[in-house]
Amino acid sequence: MVIPTHQMKTQEIIPSITLLNATQLANILGVNNNYITRMKQGGFVMPGGRCTVEDALQWRKANPKYSR
Repeated sequence: MVIPTHQMKTQEIIPSITLLNATQLANILGVNNNYITRMKQGGFVMPGGRCTVEDALQWRKANPKYSR
């Protein structure tokens, strides 16, 4: 089940389990959708167009030179 972005609450997200699309991930991380697009261009992989918050945070930690 996909939670509509406007109904998503941070309490409902389990960072290591909940799969999010790019728009939902951007909302949770507090960044613009373009930031997620640039992450993907920089090598961040979203199989099936989805990933977890934990995946994104681990990628950012592993790529400290990546900039907004």
